[in-house]
Amino acid sequence: MKKRTKLLSAVTAGTMALGVMCFGFAQWSTEISANGTVSANGKWDVKITDAAITKISNGVTPSLEAVTVEPTAQVVEYNVILKYVGGVNDPNSKPNGAYMYVIDDKNPQTVNITKDELAEFTAQLMIPRDKRYYTTAVIPGDSGLTNFKVDVDESKSSLINYYRPNVLDTTTYSLHLNDDGANEGVVVGKAIGWLIGGFYQDLDGSVQLTYKAAKAALENAESSITYPAQFTDTTADYGNVNFSVDDAWAEYSLTITNNGTVNANLSNCKFNVTELSDEFVVDTPNLNNKVLAPGESCTATFVVKVKSEGELSADAQPFSVELTYVQDTVAEAPSASVSK
Repeated sequence: MKKRTKLLSAVTAGTMALGVMCFGFAQWSTEISANGTVSANGKWDVKITDAAITKISNGVTPSLEAVTVEPTAQVVEYNVILKYVGGVNDPNSKPNGAYMYVIDDKNPQTVNITKDELAEFTAQLMIPRDKRYYTTAVIPGDSGLTNFKVDVDESKSSLINYYRPNVLDTTTYSLHLNDDGANEGVVVGKAIGWLIGGFYQDLDGSVQLTYKAAKAALENAESSITYPAQFTDTTADYGNVNFSVDDAWAEYSLTITNNGTVNANLSNCKFNVTELSDEFVVDTPNLNNKVLAPGESCTATFVVKVKSEGELSADAQPFSVELTYVQDTVAEAPSASVSK
């Protein structure tokens, strides 16, 4: 009886196992993915953009060729363009088909201008502040005039007959040729903001008035003589400078510009003057830890002076300036790891 019982138990267990295999169950699972992209967009571009002997005393003769540099002042210029107002139902737009001078105040350009260039801006253009078609933007205020000094191309001014050598008369305007607006937007000159309503004042940023300040800055400014050096992106050659009297001196300049996309850190600055005899004294600037951000420039000047109690007698002797710029320090990358 015992053997039979064991046999039946085994058969029963096998049948149950077979039943479980026949039914089956799906296993739980999760699929995980992580995605990303990488790109690289940057450049290192640090170079010399100017080098010259900028000033010399009496008794100094550079081997470089002299160049006259005219003083400049910064102004904000605006284009003077043609605005077609033909057919506008406005008494100020008569006759039908007229063009108006328009100041493109939406696209100012900051430029450096010489005294002679500023003198070309002789004509006056008065813009009523409450007339939309005179400017490309509505200038706040119901009264007063925005006065510009303008330099208009006379070859294009025939489209508007109120141009005069010394004044632009906004009260008499007509068109020699009715071209139905074919010359809309043509640039006919440049303008610099001058004054408003007879008073020098700001215009809340709508138009910058820079003519008066530029004229004052250039009134008594004098030209200067410099001696441009021969230079490449990384080297500059100032040639030879001869000193013929005691205490004579020469000022040198070197301009570095960072046209890259990352900071340029000055890690090393060295003036090599050990080969100069005791007759020469060199005054150098402190350039330690200087940083050039992207787009910035730095101009360093140094002065070489001759000092001797007796006769000046020194053959050509070399000196040099060495500057080393490096990028910002990047921390060491971590190693891949797993934690839980």
